[in-house]
Amino acid sequence: MTQPTKPSAGALRAAKEWYVYPKDSRVESLAYVIDRETGMAELLEAAKVAVGELDCSGTIDFLTAGALKKLEQAIAKCERKE
Repeated sequence: MTQPTKPSAGALRAAKEWYVYPKDSRVESLAYVIDRETGMAELLEAAKVAVGELDCSGTIDFLTAGALKKLEQAIAKCERKE
């Protein structure tokens, strides 16, 4: 899997916790490391694919609906920018 062109918003938020100045050039570098070492970029991509497949299946039972909602919430949290 290729490295994304930008680190995830969640990794950027985590990286900013390490530096006093959020505009520090090392923040983005650290965010890439966080994504790479945690597998966050791959998990986020897989979650998006799963949501797309569940949405397209047309038959969502109660358990699947709950899982779909949790995946959508997790994706939103990863992509939320602050």
